[in-house]
Amino acid sequence: GGSGRENANRAGPKDSLAKSTTPASNEVTTSIVAEISESSAACVSVAEQYRIDCLAKELGDIAAKLPSTGDYGPAKEALEMAAKDLAELSRSNRDNTQPRIQVEVTDGSETRRTRPLAAIKPETVAPSNERALEILDSTATVLLRSAQNSDDISLTYQRIAEAVNSNKVLLRS
Repeated sequence: GGSGRENANRAGPKDSLAKSTTPASNEVTTSIVAEISESSAACVSVAEQYRIDCLAKELGDIAAKLPSTGDYGPAKEALEMAAKDLAELSRSNRDNTQPRIQVEVTDGSETRRTRPLAAIKPETVAPSNERALEILDSTATVLLRSAQNSDDISLTYQRIAEAVNSNKVLLRS
């Protein structure tokens, strides 16, 4: 088994939302929720056919900043799975006739550009959005179940699940 250091070396300390032993805290949870909200705002600014790939990349970036252990471990796993499923959905419906685009995301006081986003074929937007909504629903359910055995982190996971669910507005026409 790995020591978990592989992921820790990718991001510097300032890029991490929580240290590996971080117990759930209001401050860290608020930071996670804010990042999901900022990502949503960035993804709503792109054309509809780019939104699934945008969400996949943004949720993946947020998950990468979370520790694999401690109270946020299950949240990391849920967000990673959502990012992976959304990326696969985007990849399977890719429209190679459209250019890749980048969008600016405001992270607190810093603005960064996303990795290049790929479009999906116009005729696949509606069914792909339906599938993406199912992925977000499933992710929120996993998050809520992750916390049901602990009152201490239940509210934390409810807040993260609500933030994930707030992305659904991007996918509804």
